Amino acid sequence: MIWFTSDLHFNHLNILKYEPNSRPFENVTEMNEVLIKNWNDRVKPEDTVFVLGDLSMGRWEEAGECIKRLNGKIILVRGNHDTPKRLELYKSLGIEIHDIYYLPYKGRYFICCHFPIANEEFIQMVIKDNSEVVNLYGHIHSNAPVGYKDGTFHVGVDTNGLKPISIEEIWNQCWPSEQLAKPEVKTYYELAKDNPNFEN
Repeated sequence: MIWFTSDLHFNHLNILKYEPNSRPFENVTEMNEVLIKNWNDRVKPEDTVFVLGDLSMGRWEEAGECIKRLNGKIILVRGNHDTPKRLELYKSLGIEIHDIYYLPYKGRYFICCHFPIANEEFIQMVIKDNSEVVNLYGHIHSNAPVGYKDGTFHVGVDTNGLKPISIEEIWNQCWPSEQLAKPEVKTYYELAKDNPNFEN
């Protein structure tokens, strides 16, 4: 299974002040333990988790110990708090690092980055053209809309119950079955199925 999340901010004391509603914890130790439990309750060791930035902050020793306890293979899309030094430490734990990640899935595409993409060309492609592309992002914590909105989906923990969200949960919101039943979508699938990048 493929999962997405972002902005866990392991070991970051100030995040408790910035996000008091989604993180009503007494201290970072309590927050860290809930985030780890929620992750491991959903993610199996053989799964892959895309973290769209800002996995940890604060002292590396404590944050690194949290990360070592997480199930699955982690692919990190770099966030604004992921400094070069921290990225090297992530690499030492076997975490794969990207600046942006383009993920094909079931003949459609997710653009994974830390920040929401907000430019006229993207809006034209995704919304007005009813495209098969969705921008998955983090960064703006509880200021983000919940779920799918206008070609984007916020995967951060602060709008997803402090848990990773699966690719199937996202897919079902982005392309509900009634939309996929439209004749033009079936035509797209027929044209795309011979493409080597098409994934069922």
